[in-house]
Amino acid sequence: MSGVNNNMKGWTLLKNVADEQEAVLVESILREEGIPILRKHKAGGGFMQVYMGMSRYGIDLFVPEDAAPLAKVLLDSEMIDALEETNTEEIVKAEKKYQTKRRSIVWIILMYLILPVVAAIILDIIINSK
Repeated sequence: MSGVNNNMKGWTLLKNVADEQEAVLVESILREEGIPILRKHKAGGGFMQVYMGMSRYGIDLFVPEDAAPLAKVLLDSEMIDALEETNTEEIVKAEKKYQTKRRSIVWIILMYLILPVVAAIILDIIINSK
């Protein structure tokens, strides 16, 4: 375990997660089974987390060496369960809702761009007809 200081003896790297939300998810899964977990930010990741609200280095999650196999199995099974629970019908509905919202936004933007042009043309016709 290079890069890990002496007070991390007995702990092993389980996973590097991308952000705070993923870290909280993994921690909750492991804590339900009574597996302790430690977070460690890489390089300036801790500072970036405080200063910018995010870290581009991710978060390393460590568990005791003797609990690592169980933790890996738990995470793998949770990921499989999450994939099985994903309903394709819900995904299709969400996609349709997104497309509808997107079209509405496009129409609103077009109306803001076209309405002044149409008003200018009508005004020009009225002024030139006198």
